[in-house]
Amino acid sequence: LVRSVAVICLKTERILPMYLVHYLQTEYMQIKMKKEANAAAQPNLFQNQIKKLRIYAGAEHPHTAQLAK
Repeated sequence: LVRSVAVICLKTERILPMYLVHYLQTEYMQIKMKKEANAAAQPNLFQNQIKKLRIYAGAEHPHTAQLAK
């Protein structure tokens, strides 16, 4: 693979592909990915940074407790 491309392999018994698509488009993840991207003329999110991103489902999400209050 070239540096500008990453492949995400899912364990489909754990997460639905369309859930991931929508989750990555959420404001929460967009902000998180922008914070992780390097500050070059064209920001990049490298594979090691992508591997560190956590995908939360339902009650696992860190903001869920705040929303329940």
